[in-house]
Amino acid sequence: MTPGWRFRGACRKGGGPAPAFPGRPGLPRRHPLPFELKTLRSRNRLHLRVWGHPTAEGAFECASATIAELAKLPAGYDVLSDVSGLASLPDSCLPQVDRLTSFLVASQFGRVVRVCGPASDVILKLERHARAKGYAAHLATSLGEAEALLDDRR
Repeated sequence: MTPGWRFRGACRKGGGPAPAFPGRPGLPRRHPLPFELKTLRSRNRLHLRVWGHPTAEGAFECASATIAELAKLPAGYDVLSDVSGLASLPDSCLPQVDRLTSFLVASQFGRVVRVCGPASDVILKLERHARAKGYAAHLATSLGEAEALLDDRR
């Protein structure tokens, strides 16, 4: 695990497995969504990186962990969302995207910058959900560009 990253993959803090997906207790997860979270408290910022082919179960786990971390930050926090490694975003994952975007709006976030990848349909789906909640994410093509957008407070 990269130093400073709190979560990676399907594990939560403490190394144990994350709770089972609601409605399916005890069933093993076949393909969890790989993700990493990093909280930068000095900058009031959360970095979220997801990649691979998400499932509804993996999206639930990722959204839950992200919301738990965001709840620890004061209002006005920024989010850097690196989805450049996502190969797809099935419709079965969209309820979790909606849950996460609803939390962002309710908790008075500052800005969201999204690092885009080659899958344009993923970006379009995420942008539609963001706009439906009343905000638009800034788009970047690299992690460095995303950091620069967040560091530039003009």
